[in-house]
Order: sequence, then C-alpha cells, then structure tokens
Amino acid sequence: MNKKKIYIIGGLFGLVGIFLVVFLTYPLFQEIKANSQELRYVEQEVYSLQNKMDSLREFEIEYGKYQSNLNKIDNLFINKEAPLGFIKSLENISKNISFEIFSITHSSEEEGLFSDKLFFNISLEGYYENVLRFLRKLENTPYLISIQNFNLREPIEEEIEHPPNYVEGSLLIKVFAK
Repeated sequence: MNKKKIYIIGGLFGLVGIFLVVFLTYPLFQEIKANSQELRYVEQEVYSLQNKMDSLREFEIEYGKYQSNLNKIDNLFINKEAPLGFIKSLENISKNISFEIFSITHSSEEEGLFSDKLFFNISLEGYYENVLRFLRKLENTPYLISIQNFNLREPIEEEIEHPPNYVEGSLLIKVFAK
C-alpha cells in the first residue's frame, strides 16, 4: 500500500505540475511573447522617429543655406491684395524715360498650377524709342512677369499734330502674385 500511496502522490504532483505548466507557465510565456513583439514595435517607432528628427535637423541646416534664395524667389511675386507697389514701379519707369501711361487696369485669374495671377492692361503713349526702353526696363523689373499682348499704332487723333515716331498702344502683362 505504501507503493500505491507513493504512486498516487506522485501522480497528483505530476498532475499539479502539468496543471501549473499548462495554466500558469503557458500564459506567462504568451504574455512574454506579446510584450516582446510590442517592444520590437516600439523600438522600430523610436528608430523611425530618430531618423525623422535627423532628417529635420538636416533640413533646418539646408534651409538656413537657402533662406536668402527663398527670400529672393518670394520677392518675385507681387502682393495680390495690394498691387499698388507694382503699379507705382510701372509709373516710375515711365517717368524716368519720358513716357506716358494713360491708364492701368488689372484683373485676376485663379486656376491652374500658378493660380495667383494679376493681369494689367496698360494704355500708353510716347516715342517709339521710349516704348522700347520701357519694355526693356519692364523685363528687368524684379517681378515675375509675362507680356501677353502688345499693340502699337500711330495716333488716331487727326486734329492733334504728333511728332514723327510718336506712337500709342496697349500692353497686357501677366504678373504672378502671392
């Protein structure tokens, strides 16, 4: 009987051991596995964030190098809400070369890649040489412009005597705005 008790007690300890392995150790290993996967994910996120921070630092350094060029590019565009500075520059150019601008009207267009554009229709009058000088100076302004249409003709008013090479015309220019 003594042997039977030993087998029963041994069997009970074996069952308790199997019970502990199945119901306590196995869930513990599953939790360790889940935690290690989460740790691996967090490590990857940390690595990714460190790479992003390094890229951001490099960008900040590069941005500092290009800041002056970016400011120059920004100055190529006129202020869409207040184009008065551009209009005054046109008037100053015309005054410097003895050239008369009769009217400047503007409208805007908002579509496409460069959606902020202002169109200026300029009615002008002066000597042909001065008109050409005006166009050259207009091309050299610090603004991003494009001449869309340009018409010149001899003055129509017959009662007023105009000197030779005196012309009148219109000019349509597109100016990119910010």
